[in-house]
Amino acid sequence: RSRGLGDVYKRQDGALFPVAERLMTDGFNVIVPFVSRNRLIGGVISDLIDPVNFSISYEEWEKLSIMLENAYLRRSLSIEKWEKEILLKVSKKLSSSASPDEALNLIIDSLKKFVRYDSAAIFLIDFKDNTLKYQVIRGYDKEAFDKKPIKIGDGLVGWVIKTGKGIIVPDVSKDPRYINRRETTVSEMVVPIVSYKRILGAFNLESDKPHFFTRNQLETLKSFASQTAVILENARLYKDYLEKKHIKRELKIAREIQQVLLPKEKHNIGSYLIEAYNLPSEEIGGDIYDLVYLMDKKLGIAIGDISGKGIPGAILMASLYAHFKSQVRESIKTEKIIRNLNNSFYDITDHEKYATFFYGILDPSNDLFYYTNAGHNPPLLLRNNGDVEFLKEGGPVLGFLRDLNYKYSKKAIQKNDIIFMYTDGITECVNKKKEAFGEERLIDFLRKNNHLAPEKIKNKLLDEIKKYTSRKTFKDDITFVIIKKE
Repeated sequence: RSRGLGDVYKRQDGALFPVAERLMTDGFNVIVPFVSRNRLIGGVISDLIDPVNFSISYEEWEKLSIMLENAYLRRSLSIEKWEKEILLKVSKKLSSSASPDEALNLIIDSLKKFVRYDSAAIFLIDFKDNTLKYQVIRGYDKEAFDKKPIKIGDGLVGWVIKTGKGIIVPDVSKDPRYINRRETTVSEMVVPIVSYKRILGAFNLESDKPHFFTRNQLETLKSFASQTAVILENARLYKDYLEKKHIKRELKIAREIQQVLLPKEKHNIGSYLIEAYNLPSEEIGGDIYDLVYLMDKKLGIAIGDISGKGIPGAILMASLYAHFKSQVRESIKTEKIIRNLNNSFYDITDHEKYATFFYGILDPSNDLFYYTNAGHNPPLLLRNNGDVEFLKEGGPVLGFLRDLNYKYSKKAIQKNDIIFMYTDGITECVNKKKEAFGEERLIDFLRKNNHLAPEKIKNKLLDEIKKYTSRKTFKDDITFVIIKKE
């Protein structure tokens, strides 16, 4: 039975199929619609046949509908297969390219094999100012975007990025969201570029013809937008890799420079055996130690730790070391050395950084040890009977306030006494249960091994720490100095 155009183009819910208005405007009479699953897939249209006198049997109509549906499915599968093959070829070619611009240009040009367009662009979000910058472009005047970038939310592209939804606009002149950046554009299609639920930008196509883009083409554009997201993500990962590789190389150089600054030779003096050790962490640390022969046959011994890691901490460590070396050649009192270091460190820091520092002078001829502690882990004076004294006397850490006064103290050293100076990399290293090695465990270790020479104590302590943590490298430097009177 023949029906009028408005009737045959109605869905089950009573609404017109979107294409009906266009066909009515063009003056066509629809004689036979082909509808599958409440979806118009085609029809016989003519402006010559009188629909009132045209008839077709139900069997013929059903046969034609099935034929058209099968043809439609075969065409869809063929296009989908071809699309996947093209995308696979594009992916293989992209895998050999480290340039994201080259890859995106390949994407936008490959797309034209599926979806014709008069202009196209891939826009990416500039998160610094929340504007959209074109990455690759076809058919546009670049100056139109350079002079006035698109803001998120503005225009059809801005709306898509703000909402995360793809759109087809058959006639841009009827859409209030449209911003004219190209005089001949009539229809437009836009989809978001999404990576791990994060919108990176949008893929935009424009045509000089009305009602040009279809729902199938929208799905195709989404596939290419997904491939674009992969390219952008790979480019980001590659950039991160290069930056990390560069930083890793710089850190290696910085660690080597750090190691050059630290003393290497033995510093035994009189009846005292001395062993010093520094194990660099995975990062650049801020540990510092030094052993300096003074002019009056005494030995200056220093150890410290800069707050913070990485290159900034290493620079501060080197500066503090230089200031220390510049004034320590003579037997200046320990409290004066620390006062001068505090003022120097205060002057070179932003006052959010600080350093803990301990400086002592060993007088082997009188068996005396003078020291001043500036907020550092108190070194341990392990007496030959197993008693432990903590070398705490001094004042606050370096760098907080200028012109601070520090105190000194002195200790008489007896045979087989041990002075153990260290940074917190030892006591704060943890095992698999996140339990710190701790000060008590360190003291117990020294008591059990105080009969050994400093070199053997050093080796056994390193084995003990590695066994406790099940690690060969650490997040913080491990630095210590062992002094033992024979």
